[in-house]
Amino acid sequence: MDEEIKQAVRQEIIKNFNGLNDEEKEVLRANKGTAYTRVLRKLLPQGILDGLSSGEPQGIATARRGLGTR
Repeated sequence: MDEEIKQAVRQEIIKNFNGLNDEEKEVLRANKGTAYTRVLRKLLPQGILDGLSSGEPQGIATARRGLGTR
């Protein structure tokens, strides 16, 4: 994919994300790492979401795994 097109798509994603209300943003954050988001990543062109972050869920504790459970 052309780098210019990729950058334009990334900017559109950022603009759309920033236009969401807090509740909608929390839905996205709460689904981070789920089967749904893994499938969604397969639909989007490779590299489009690289480096983008919606941040950690606010007010939702994430489960600790591995050595972090101690």
